[in-house]
Amino acid sequence: MNTQPTPTPSTQVITTALGSPCSPAWDAPWVDTLNKREAELGRRICGARTPDGKPCEFPPDHPNGRCRFHGGASLSGAQPGNRNAVIHGLYSRTLQRCSPKCPNWANCPLAAPHVAEVSPSNAPTCPYEAAQYQTALTDTIEFSAHLSYNNNLDHHTAHTMAMLQVMMTRAATTLSNSSLIDTTETLTKDQIKETLKPSAALTAFLRLSSEYRRYLGLFTKRLNFAASFYASKTCARRQHHDFSLTPEDQAKLQPIANDYLDTARWHLSEALRYTDTKTPFTHKQNNTRVDDVTGNYRKAFSLAPELLPQCLTDPKHSPFLNHYPLAQTPF
Repeated sequence: MNTQPTPTPSTQVITTALGSPCSPAWDAPWVDTLNKREAELGRRICGARTPDGKPCEFPPDHPNGRCRFHGGASLSGAQPGNRNAVIHGLYSRTLQRCSPKCPNWANCPLAAPHVAEVSPSNAPTCPYEAAQYQTALTDTIEFSAHLSYNNNLDHHTAHTMAMLQVMMTRAATTLSNSSLIDTTETLTKDQIKETLKPSAALTAFLRLSSEYRRYLGLFTKRLNFAASFYASKTCARRQHHDFSLTPEDQAKLQPIANDYLDTARWHLSEALRYTDTKTPFTHKQNNTRVDDVTGNYRKAFSLAPELLPQCLTDPKHSPFLNHYPLAQTPF
């Protein structure tokens, strides 16, 4: 029997006209945009997408062609494998932007004149805060996978908890450079009255810590469930890719076209498990658990509607679906 050799994935790196390596996550129109912008500037640029939807024009700082804010620098010389964040959605907009106003600007290894010249609306996000936010988010999502029941709000709660961790660190940084106590002097006729109270930075840190404990309590009260294989696999996939700021790793953290396909197929297998295929459905001795089977089919088609046409032509599923049309209806 003749066997065909297994094709080897191409390792060829696409570059711009000036030689800037392109991320595998970029499509042809974006590469064309980079070529035009590099031609206008007469030099190579990072090319990663900025908050205003334009290519990052910072000079590349790494062989991968990215600048230090988009995967071209190791944060504080960390060992390989430390997580350098990928920023998610609207929650990431609350992360601090790099600018001379940052209290750590004078000692920050990422501070540079060309960074200070960027407009505040387009300034890069602080990679240190991004790193803490992303790793905290990954771990909180994994933590929420062990809840006795889940709802869509849990994902938002995970984002909020990750953001609270960043804000606590931000408050602690401010606190390290200021006094714990604020002193107020009041002049009266006979004496000067001195009043001591916790500083604003200390008050902010304590309040943020209290809020974090409240949110954590929302999860710990429901911790009596073993995480499903699907949830564990999702968290493990995030942990493999949340340590890099490169566009290709950011793309792998985004949900795939249908991230629930595995769960939908599991519901189909459960439906078959509760179906008695040996006895006609019209027979009194048929042992099919109709409600359980119908529920699993409806859950499967709610998660992955594209599976319904396939099941209607599949001899394993079609008898039940045709006999009980309600099972074809998604929730």
